[in-house]
Amino acid sequence: MFAQGGIDAVTITSSEGLDNLWAIADEATRAAWRACPTFAPHPRIAARAAALGLDAVATNGGDAGLVDGLLEWLAAHPPKSN
Repeated sequence: MFAQGGIDAVTITSSEGLDNLWAIADEATRAAWRACPTFAPHPRIAARAAALGLDAVATNGGDAGLVDGLLEWLAAHPPKSN
């Protein structure tokens, strides 16, 4: 889905999960992933994402923090209409 432009953002809740997904991603997927924001509910996870070259966005903790972070980001980066 990444390579086809079908993913607008990623949420990740653990560094281990991030590393596992990154390990199985091919280069086209990694390149597309780097072009969209990756939201993480903890600074350590966001730092790991940034170390991989991802556009890491640290949010407040938990599911509510992730959702709030996504909504805040979307408000600041509204989609462009065609």
